[in-house]
Amino acid sequence: MRYFLPGIIWAIVILVLSLVSGPQLPEVGIDYFDKIAHVGVYAVLVILFCWAFARKKRKNKIPSTTLWMIITSSSMYGALMECLQFALTTGRYFEFSDIIANIVGCLIGVFLFNLFKYLSS
Repeated sequence: MRYFLPGIIWAIVILVLSLVSGPQLPEVGIDYFDKIAHVGVYAVLVILFCWAFARKKRKNKIPSTTLWMIITSSSMYGALMECLQFALTTGRYFEFSDIIANIVGCLIGVFLFNLFKYLSS
């Protein structure tokens, strides 16, 4: 369980950030910053859970079924956050493009995890 704690904490951070009403978020002024942020946040989430599974199994290789489970569950979490954002906040809207950015971030997270693993071996 201790290996999963960073991923769980990061998921809670995502929940809190997703449910903060729109006017409370700072304006950045960079084109598509919102989508870049979604990609980065979900890439980190996936990396943390990949790391947790790798540490738990004490192996360098994570089975592909586990990787797909991480990608799928993280992507579904992102879609749920969009739905909650729409239902529970004011000034925030459901955006399908955010879900796509979340999924892209999940895939990039797996790629980066595997790249780091390859470079460190």
